[in-house]
Amino acid sequence: MQTRGLGFSLGITGVISLITLTVGFAVLNSRSDTPVVTAREKYLDAPQEEVVVHDPLRAQPGHSEWEVLRGCELVPKATNDGDTFDIKYGGGQILARLYFADAVELVKTRADALEKQSQYFGISSEHVLQIGEDARDFSQRMLSKPFKLFTKWEKKSAGSPHYLVMILVEDDKGELRFLQELLVERGLALITEPSQEDAERKMDELPDGSAPLEFFKNLHVLEDDAIKGKIGGWRRN
Repeated sequence: MQTRGLGFSLGITGVISLITLTVGFAVLNSRSDTPVVTAREKYLDAPQEEVVVHDPLRAQPGHSEWEVLRGCELVPKATNDGDTFDIKYGGGQILARLYFADAVELVKTRADALEKQSQYFGISSEHVLQIGEDARDFSQRMLSKPFKLFTKWEKKSAGSPHYLVMILVEDDKGELRFLQELLVERGLALITEPSQEDAERKMDELPDGSAPLEFFKNLHVLEDDAIKGKIGGWRRN
């Protein structure tokens, strides 16, 4: 009687173990099929205030909140370069200039900027112009699909028609990146940091929730890698 009871108990235990093992494999397989979404992607995809029609009254320095323009498209124009673009969205259009990155120049008319960039990279003015074409072509390729644009409706400078922006794109690996990061990573732009006073006045955090200081540290890491890899403006002929 005890032997039969023991056998029955072992049989039940085996069945339970088999069921547990089967369920475990099912859960494991379901997890492997689930795409990994980073915290940054979750943050940037979260509902945010969306501007449908541009309101000039919003264009006040120090606008406190980031606003997102979704489904943006690049407007083909000869004046577009690596960091300055004509962009249409929803019911409006915006002349945009990237925060924190100064793409290499395309034309000789801005002699002061050309000289600054020549010294920054340690290359000739002619080489700067070549890299400028690469920056323009790269940005146009990154903006060839609809993208998100974040802005505080701050002008580049008094009287300027350009609004400063952060642009979120999908890179060649399918990851969400800011265009500024990609340009610096490829040696196609200078890092332009605001003064501490401006940084504290204008923004507590970037659209992805990171602190400006953290963002700039990452930009410098990307730039150091570009220098070591002799990429873009850091390449020597």
